[in-house]
Amino acid sequence: MKVFIVCRLMSGFVDSISSNVWNPKGGPAIAKVINRIDRDSESQLSIMMTRSLSPDSVRLAALNGRHAVEGLNTSIDVRVPTASRFVPSRLMFYVCEFVLACAVIVNVLREKPDVIYVDRSNFLSAALLARVTKIPVFLRLLGVPPDLVGIGERKSIFHALLKWCFRSPFAYVLCTRDGSPARSWMQCYLGKDVKRVSLLNGVDFPSATTEVSEDNSKILRVVFVSRLEEIKGAQFFIDAMMEIPDSKMHLVEPVVVGYGSLFDRLKGVVNQAGRGDWIRFTGGIPANEVQRELVAADLCVSLNRQGHISNSNLEAVACGLPIVLQCIELSNDRLGGIEDILEPDCYVAIDASSEPSILAEEIVGLASDRPKIEEMKASVRRARDEKLQNWERRIEQEFGLLCNLAGRGSDTSSEQADCF
Repeated sequence: MKVFIVCRLMSGFVDSISSNVWNPKGGPAIAKVINRIDRDSESQLSIMMTRSLSPDSVRLAALNGRHAVEGLNTSIDVRVPTASRFVPSRLMFYVCEFVLACAVIVNVLREKPDVIYVDRSNFLSAALLARVTKIPVFLRLLGVPPDLVGIGERKSIFHALLKWCFRSPFAYVLCTRDGSPARSWMQCYLGKDVKRVSLLNGVDFPSATTEVSEDNSKILRVVFVSRLEEIKGAQFFIDAMMEIPDSKMHLVEPVVVGYGSLFDRLKGVVNQAGRGDWIRFTGGIPANEVQRELVAADLCVSLNRQGHISNSNLEAVACGLPIVLQCIELSNDRLGGIEDILEPDCYVAIDASSEPSILAEEIVGLASDRPKIEEMKASVRRARDEKLQNWERRIEQEFGLLCNLAGRGSDTSSEQADCF
Protein backbone atom coordinates (compact mmCIF):
# COMPACT_ATOMS: atom_id res chain seq x y z
CA MET A 1 0.00 0.00 0.00
CA LYS A 2 1.46 3.35 -1.08
CA VAL A 3 0.25 6.26 1.07
CA PHE A 4 0.97 9.93 0.42
CA ILE A 5 0.40 12.16 3.49
CA VAL A 6 -0.01 15.92 3.12
CA CYS A 7 -0.31 17.71 6.45
CA ARG A 8 0.38 21.03 8.11
CA LEU A 9 3.87 21.73 9.37
CA MET A 10 2.68 21.94 12.97
CA SER A 11 4.80 23.67 15.57
CA GLY A 12 5.35 20.31 17.27
CA PHE A 13 6.89 18.90 14.09
CA VAL A 14 9.34 21.78 13.56
CA ASP A 15 11.83 20.64 16.21
CA SER A 16 11.85 17.09 14.83
CA ILE A 17 12.69 18.37 11.36
CA SER A 18 15.25 20.91 12.61
CA SER A 19 17.03 18.28 14.71
CA ASN A 20 16.50 15.45 12.19
CA VAL A 21 15.19 13.28 15.05
CA TRP A 22 11.53 12.22 15.00
CA ASN A 23 10.08 13.20 18.39
CA PRO A 24 6.93 15.23 17.63
CA LYS A 25 5.48 17.42 20.36
CA GLY A 26 2.17 18.17 18.66
CA GLY A 27 -0.47 16.68 16.36
CA PRO A 28 -0.61 13.33 18.19
CA ALA A 29 -3.20 11.70 15.92
CA ILE A 30 -1.40 12.51 12.66
CA ALA A 31 2.00 11.73 14.19
CA LYS A 32 0.70 8.34 15.31
CA VAL A 33 -0.80 7.66 11.87
CA ILE A 34 2.60 8.45 10.35
CA ASN A 35 4.28 6.06 12.80
CA ARG A 36 1.75 3.29 12.10
CA ILE A 37 2.15 3.45 8.32
CA ASP A 38 5.91 3.94 8.50
CA ARG A 39 6.45 0.73 10.46
CA ASP A 40 4.06 -1.36 8.33
CA SER A 41 6.12 -3.75 6.23
CA GLU A 42 3.50 -3.76 3.46
CA SER A 43 3.23 0.02 3.17
CA GLN A 44 5.30 2.66 1.41
CA LEU A 45 4.93 6.16 2.85
CA SER A 46 5.59 9.62 1.41
CA ILE A 47 5.21 12.72 3.60
CA MET A 48 4.82 16.36 2.60
CA MET A 49 4.41 19.04 5.27
CA THR A 50 3.22 22.51 4.33
CA ARG A 51 2.39 25.80 6.01
CA SER A 52 0.16 28.54 4.63
CA LEU A 53 1.50 32.08 4.34
CA SER A 54 1.90 33.54 7.84
CA PRO A 55 4.18 35.84 9.86
CA ASP A 56 6.36 32.76 10.53
CA SER A 57 6.81 31.93 6.85
CA VAL A 58 10.27 33.45 6.44
CA ARG A 59 11.61 31.60 9.50
CA LEU A 60 9.99 28.28 8.56
CA ALA A 61 10.96 28.57 4.88
CA ALA A 62 14.52 27.85 6.02
CA LEU A 63 13.33 24.25 6.44
CA ASN A 64 12.20 23.94 2.82
CA GLY A 65 13.46 20.79 1.17
CA ARG A 66 13.64 17.08 1.89
CA HIS A 67 14.74 15.90 5.33
CA ALA A 68 15.92 12.46 6.41
CA VAL A 69 14.71 12.12 9.99
CA GLU A 70 16.08 9.57 12.42
CA GLY A 71 13.21 7.41 13.69
CA LEU A 72 11.35 7.34 10.37
CA ASN A 73 11.99 5.11 7.38
CA THR A 74 10.86 7.85 5.01
CA SER A 75 11.96 11.43 4.48
CA ILE A 76 9.82 14.54 4.98
CA ASP A 77 9.41 17.10 2.21
CA VAL A 78 8.76 20.59 3.65
CA ARG A 79 7.12 23.34 1.59
CA VAL A 80 6.57 26.82 3.10
CA PRO A 81 5.81 29.73 0.73
CA THR A 82 7.00 33.28 1.29
CA ALA A 83 5.57 36.57 0.08
CA SER A 84 6.70 38.08 -3.20
CA ARG A 85 6.87 41.81 -3.89
CA PHE A 86 5.63 41.10 -7.42
CA VAL A 87 2.23 39.86 -6.21
CA PRO A 88 -0.41 42.26 -4.79
CA SER A 89 -0.84 41.67 -1.05
CA ARG A 90 -4.58 40.98 -1.33
CA LEU A 91 -3.83 38.13 -3.76
CA MET A 92 -0.76 36.78 -1.98
CA PHE A 93 -2.56 34.18 0.14
CA TYR A 94 -4.41 32.70 -2.84
CA VAL A 95 -1.30 32.64 -5.03
CA CYS A 96 0.67 30.87 -2.30
CA GLU A 97 -2.09 28.32 -1.73
CA PHE A 98 -2.27 27.60 -5.45
CA VAL A 99 1.52 27.21 -5.69
CA LEU A 100 1.46 24.81 -2.72
CA ALA A 101 -1.38 22.82 -4.28
CA CYS A 102 0.52 22.55 -7.57
CA ALA A 103 3.61 21.28 -5.73
CA VAL A 104 1.51 18.68 -3.92
CA ILE A 105 -0.18 17.52 -7.14
CA VAL A 106 3.16 17.21 -8.98
CA ASN A 107 4.59 15.08 -6.19
CA VAL A 108 1.46 12.91 -5.99
CA LEU A 109 1.49 12.28 -9.74
CA ARG A 110 5.17 11.32 -9.54
CA GLU A 111 4.71 8.96 -6.58
CA LYS A 112 1.43 7.38 -7.84
CA PRO A 113 0.11 6.41 -4.38
CA ASP A 114 -2.84 4.10 -3.71
CA VAL A 115 -4.40 6.58 -1.29
CA ILE A 116 -3.80 10.24 -0.38
CA TYR A 117 -4.21 11.40 3.24
CA VAL A 118 -4.70 15.18 3.51
CA ASP A 119 -5.46 17.34 6.53
CA ARG A 120 -7.82 20.33 6.55
CA SER A 121 -5.11 22.99 6.30
CA ASN A 122 -4.38 21.68 2.79
CA PHE A 123 -8.01 22.01 1.71
CA LEU A 124 -7.22 23.27 -1.79
CA SER A 125 -4.78 20.44 -2.48
CA ALA A 126 -7.32 17.91 -1.20
CA ALA A 127 -10.08 19.34 -3.38
CA LEU A 128 -8.01 19.48 -6.58
CA LEU A 129 -6.65 15.97 -6.05
CA ALA A 130 -10.17 14.62 -5.46
CA ARG A 131 -11.47 16.38 -8.57
CA VAL A 132 -8.66 15.81 -11.09
CA THR A 133 -7.25 12.40 -10.14
CA LYS A 134 -8.78 8.98 -9.63
CA ILE A 135 -6.70 8.32 -6.51
CA PRO A 136 -8.84 8.05 -3.34
CA VAL A 137 -8.46 11.16 -1.16
CA PHE A 138 -8.90 10.72 2.58
CA LEU A 139 -9.62 14.11 4.18
CA ARG A 140 -8.75 14.47 7.86
CA LEU A 141 -10.52 17.15 9.93
CA LEU A 142 -9.24 17.85 13.44
CA GLY A 143 -12.69 18.87 14.64
CA VAL A 144 -14.64 21.86 13.32
CA PRO A 145 -13.13 25.17 14.49
CA PRO A 146 -15.30 28.29 14.81
CA ASP A 147 -13.97 29.73 11.54
CA LEU A 148 -15.58 26.83 9.67
CA VAL A 149 -18.92 26.92 11.50
CA GLY A 150 -21.47 28.79 9.42
CA ILE A 151 -19.27 29.24 6.34
CA GLY A 152 -22.43 28.96 4.26
CA GLU A 153 -23.66 32.32 5.55
CA ARG A 154 -20.46 34.18 4.71
CA LYS A 155 -20.11 35.79 1.30
CA SER A 156 -16.36 36.35 0.85
CA ILE A 157 -14.30 34.82 -1.95
CA PHE A 158 -12.39 32.82 0.63
CA HIS A 159 -15.54 31.23 2.06
CA ALA A 160 -16.87 30.51 -1.42
CA LEU A 161 -13.58 28.71 -2.13
CA LEU A 162 -13.87 26.74 1.11
CA LYS A 163 -17.43 25.62 0.27
CA TRP A 164 -16.33 24.53 -3.20
CA CYS A 165 -13.40 22.58 -1.78
CA PHE A 166 -15.42 20.76 0.86
CA ARG A 167 -18.01 19.72 -1.75
CA SER A 168 -15.32 17.77 -3.59
CA PRO A 169 -15.74 14.01 -4.22
CA PHE A 170 -13.53 12.78 -1.38
CA ALA A 171 -13.30 9.03 -0.90
CA TYR A 172 -13.65 9.42 2.88
CA VAL A 173 -13.71 12.17 5.50
CA LEU A 174 -12.72 11.55 9.11
CA CYS A 175 -13.41 14.26 11.69
CA THR A 176 -12.16 14.15 15.25
CA ARG A 177 -14.99 13.94 17.75
CA ASP A 178 -13.81 16.77 20.00
CA GLY A 179 -17.07 18.42 21.07
CA SER A 180 -17.36 20.66 18.01
CA PRO A 181 -20.42 20.20 15.73
CA ALA A 182 -18.73 17.60 13.50
CA ARG A 183 -21.81 15.60 12.57
CA SER A 184 -24.08 18.51 11.62
CA TRP A 185 -21.28 20.37 9.86
CA MET A 186 -20.32 17.42 7.66
CA GLN A 187 -23.95 16.78 6.78
CA CYS A 188 -24.29 20.39 5.70
CA TYR A 189 -21.04 21.05 3.82
CA LEU A 190 -19.74 17.73 2.46
CA GLY A 191 -21.03 16.14 -0.72
CA LYS A 192 -24.06 13.97 0.02
CA ASP A 193 -22.37 10.81 -1.33
CA VAL A 194 -19.12 11.28 0.57
CA LYS A 195 -18.52 8.66 3.26
CA ARG A 196 -17.73 10.19 6.62
CA VAL A 197 -17.06 9.20 10.20
CA SER A 198 -16.47 10.96 13.52
CA LEU A 199 -14.02 9.28 15.91
CA LEU A 200 -13.01 10.03 19.47
CA ASN A 201 -9.24 10.21 19.77
CA GLY A 202 -7.28 7.72 21.82
CA VAL A 203 -5.24 8.24 24.98
CA ASP A 204 -2.03 7.04 26.57
CA PHE A 205 -3.15 5.46 29.82
CA PRO A 206 -0.67 6.01 32.66
CA SER A 207 0.91 2.92 34.15
CA ALA A 208 -0.42 1.74 37.50
CA THR A 209 2.86 2.66 39.17
CA THR A 210 2.56 6.31 38.17
CA GLU A 211 -1.01 6.82 39.38
CA VAL A 212 -1.68 8.16 42.87
CA SER A 213 -5.03 7.10 44.30
CA GLU A 214 -5.20 9.77 46.96
CA ASP A 215 -3.25 12.87 47.88
CA ASN A 216 -3.48 14.43 51.32
CA SER A 217 -1.57 17.55 50.26
CA LYS A 218 -3.28 20.85 50.99
CA ILE A 219 -2.10 22.27 47.66
CA LEU A 220 -4.42 21.88 44.64
CA ARG A 221 -2.30 21.31 41.55
CA VAL A 222 -4.19 22.89 38.65
CA VAL A 223 -3.08 22.22 35.09
CA PHE A 224 -4.00 24.02 31.86
CA VAL A 225 -2.89 21.97 28.85
CA SER A 226 -3.36 23.60 25.46
CA ARG A 227 -1.86 25.50 22.60
CA LEU A 228 -1.57 29.01 24.00
CA GLU A 229 -4.02 30.81 21.75
CA GLU A 230 -7.02 33.05 22.38
CA ILE A 231 -9.49 30.45 21.11
CA LYS A 232 -8.14 27.94 23.63
CA GLY A 233 -8.81 30.29 26.55
CA ALA A 234 -5.17 30.76 27.51
CA GLN A 235 -5.61 34.47 28.28
CA PHE A 236 -8.73 33.73 30.31
CA PHE A 237 -6.88 31.16 32.43
CA ILE A 238 -4.04 33.55 33.25
CA ASP A 239 -6.54 36.32 34.02
CA ALA A 240 -8.30 33.94 36.40
CA MET A 241 -5.04 33.07 38.16
CA MET A 242 -4.38 36.79 38.58
CA GLU A 243 -7.76 37.04 40.35
CA ILE A 244 -6.76 34.59 43.10
CA PRO A 245 -5.93 36.73 46.17
CA ASP A 246 -2.44 36.66 47.64
CA SER A 247 -3.92 35.13 50.80
CA LYS A 248 -5.18 32.09 48.83
CA MET A 249 -2.20 31.50 46.56
CA HIS A 250 -0.76 28.89 48.94
CA LEU A 251 -3.79 26.68 48.23
CA VAL A 252 -3.18 26.43 44.47
CA GLU A 253 -0.25 25.42 42.27
CA PRO A 254 -0.97 26.42 38.63
CA VAL A 255 0.88 24.84 35.70
CA VAL A 256 0.54 25.92 32.06
CA VAL A 257 1.53 23.18 29.61
CA GLY A 258 1.95 24.11 25.96
CA TYR A 259 3.25 26.73 23.59
CA GLY A 260 1.60 29.16 21.16
CA SER A 261 1.49 32.74 19.93
CA LEU A 262 0.49 34.02 23.40
CA PHE A 263 3.32 32.29 25.28
CA ASP A 264 5.71 35.23 25.66
CA ARG A 265 2.93 37.74 26.35
CA LEU A 266 1.28 35.63 29.04
CA LYS A 267 4.57 34.82 30.71
CA GLY A 268 5.40 38.52 30.67
CA VAL A 269 2.07 39.39 32.33
CA VAL A 270 2.69 36.80 35.05
CA ASN A 271 6.25 38.00 35.69
CA GLN A 272 5.18 41.63 35.77
CA ALA A 273 2.55 40.77 38.38
CA GLY A 274 5.24 39.17 40.54
CA ARG A 275 3.77 35.67 40.17
CA GLY A 276 6.43 34.16 37.93
CA ASP A 277 7.55 31.76 40.68
CA TRP A 278 3.96 30.68 41.34
CA ILE A 279 2.60 29.96 37.84
CA ARG A 280 4.87 27.52 36.03
CA PHE A 281 5.08 27.47 32.21
CA THR A 282 6.50 24.28 30.70
CA GLY A 283 6.40 25.39 27.06
CA GLY A 284 5.99 22.74 24.38
CA ILE A 285 6.98 19.32 25.71
CA PRO A 286 6.72 15.73 24.38
CA ALA A 287 3.65 13.62 25.18
CA ASN A 288 5.35 11.56 27.89
CA GLU A 289 6.28 14.74 29.78
CA VAL A 290 2.74 16.09 29.40
CA GLN A 291 1.48 12.89 30.98
CA ARG A 292 3.84 13.33 33.92
CA GLU A 293 2.41 16.80 34.51
CA LEU A 294 -1.13 15.41 34.37
CA VAL A 295 -0.42 12.53 36.73
CA ALA A 296 1.03 15.01 39.25
CA ALA A 297 -2.03 17.31 39.00
CA ASP A 298 -5.39 17.31 40.79
CA LEU A 299 -7.54 19.33 38.42
CA CYS A 300 -7.63 20.24 34.73
CA VAL A 301 -9.09 23.49 33.37
CA SER A 302 -10.62 23.54 29.88
CA LEU A 303 -11.58 26.85 28.25
CA ASN A 304 -11.54 25.73 24.61
CA ARG A 305 -14.23 27.50 22.56
CA GLN A 306 -14.27 24.65 20.06
CA GLY A 307 -15.12 21.75 22.38
CA HIS A 308 -14.18 19.99 25.60
CA ILE A 309 -13.15 16.50 24.48
CA SER A 310 -9.91 17.61 22.86
CA ASN A 311 -6.73 15.51 23.05
CA SER A 312 -5.53 17.33 26.14
CA ASN A 313 -8.81 16.79 28.00
CA LEU A 314 -8.96 13.12 27.03
CA GLU A 315 -5.43 12.68 28.34
CA ALA A 316 -6.43 14.49 31.54
CA VAL A 317 -9.38 12.12 31.99
CA ALA A 318 -7.07 9.16 31.30
CA CYS A 319 -4.99 10.39 34.25
CA GLY A 320 -8.10 10.57 36.43
CA LEU A 321 -8.43 14.37 36.57
CA PRO A 322 -11.73 16.20 37.14
CA ILE A 323 -12.40 19.05 34.71
CA VAL A 324 -13.42 22.67 35.28
CA LEU A 325 -14.81 23.96 32.00
CA GLN A 326 -16.47 27.02 30.54
CA CYS A 327 -19.69 26.50 28.61
CA ILE A 328 -19.47 27.34 24.91
CA GLU A 329 -21.49 30.33 23.75
CA LEU A 330 -23.81 30.01 20.74
CA SER A 331 -23.42 26.24 20.59
CA ASN A 332 -26.09 23.55 20.53
CA ASP A 333 -23.87 21.62 22.92
CA ARG A 334 -22.84 24.14 25.54
CA LEU A 335 -20.83 21.52 27.42
CA GLY A 336 -18.70 20.84 24.35
CA GLY A 337 -19.21 17.07 24.35
CA ILE A 338 -17.80 16.44 27.84
CA GLU A 339 -21.10 14.82 28.84
CA ASP A 340 -20.39 12.07 26.29
CA ILE A 341 -17.55 10.73 28.40
CA LEU A 342 -18.11 12.08 31.94
CA GLU A 343 -20.97 12.15 34.41
CA PRO A 344 -21.89 15.49 36.05
CA ASP A 345 -20.05 14.57 39.26
CA CYS A 346 -16.78 14.54 37.29
CA TYR A 347 -16.72 18.17 36.18
CA VAL A 348 -17.68 21.71 37.13
CA ALA A 349 -19.11 24.00 34.44
CA ILE A 350 -19.09 27.80 34.60
CA ASP A 351 -21.30 29.91 32.35
CA ALA A 352 -20.07 31.10 28.96
CA SER A 353 -20.43 34.72 30.09
CA SER A 354 -18.47 34.22 33.33
CA GLU A 355 -15.64 36.55 34.17
CA PRO A 356 -12.20 35.16 35.10
CA SER A 357 -12.97 35.89 38.76
CA ILE A 358 -15.69 33.20 38.70
CA LEU A 359 -13.18 30.58 37.56
CA ALA A 360 -10.79 31.76 40.27
CA GLU A 361 -13.54 31.34 42.91
CA GLU A 362 -14.34 27.81 41.71
CA ILE A 363 -10.70 26.78 41.88
CA VAL A 364 -10.17 28.24 45.34
CA GLY A 365 -13.40 26.57 46.50
CA LEU A 366 -12.22 23.17 45.27
CA ALA A 367 -8.80 23.74 46.80
CA SER A 368 -10.54 24.14 50.15
CA ASP A 369 -12.48 20.88 49.74
CA ARG A 370 -10.01 18.01 49.28
CA PRO A 371 -12.62 15.26 49.96
CA LYS A 372 -14.72 16.54 47.04
CA ILE A 373 -11.68 16.49 44.75
CA GLU A 374 -10.95 12.87 45.69
CA GLU A 375 -14.59 11.89 45.08
CA MET A 376 -14.49 13.56 41.66
CA LYS A 377 -11.24 11.77 40.82
CA ALA A 378 -12.78 8.40 41.67
CA SER A 379 -15.77 9.15 39.41
CA VAL A 380 -13.46 10.18 36.56
CA ARG A 381 -11.48 6.93 36.85
CA ARG A 382 -14.69 4.89 36.58
CA ALA A 383 -15.77 6.84 33.47
CA ARG A 384 -12.29 6.56 31.95
CA ASP A 385 -12.29 2.78 32.16
CA GLU A 386 -15.66 2.62 30.42
CA LYS A 387 -15.42 5.33 27.75
CA LEU A 388 -11.83 5.72 26.56
CA GLN A 389 -9.60 3.59 24.36
CA ASN A 390 -5.83 3.57 23.95
CA TRP A 391 -4.09 5.16 20.97
CA GLU A 392 -3.05 1.85 19.46
CA ARG A 393 -6.65 0.72 19.09
CA ARG A 394 -7.75 4.16 17.87
CA ILE A 395 -5.03 4.41 15.20
CA GLU A 396 -5.84 0.90 13.99
CA GLN A 397 -9.31 2.22 13.14
CA GLU A 398 -7.86 5.00 11.00
CA PHE A 399 -5.26 2.69 9.47
CA GLY A 400 -8.06 0.24 8.65
CA LEU A 401 -9.91 2.93 6.72
CA LEU A 402 -6.81 3.70 4.66
CA CYS A 403 -6.24 0.00 3.96
CA ASN A 404 -9.84 -0.34 2.85
CA LEU A 405 -9.51 2.60 0.42
CA ALA A 406 -6.29 1.12 -0.96
CA GLY A 407 -8.00 -2.24 -1.47
CA ARG A 408 -6.23 -4.02 1.39
CA GLY A 409 -9.34 -4.52 3.54
CA SER A 410 -8.86 -4.43 7.35
CA ASP A 411 -11.58 -1.81 7.92
CA THR A 412 -12.09 -1.60 11.70
CA SER A 413 -13.57 1.90 11.74
CA SER A 414 -16.93 0.88 13.15
CA GLU A 415 -15.56 0.45 16.67
CA GLN A 416 -16.50 3.49 18.81
CA ALA A 417 -17.25 5.45 15.65
CA ASP A 418 -20.06 7.81 14.78
CA CYS A 419 -20.73 6.77 11.17
CA PHE A 420 -23.45 8.56 9.24
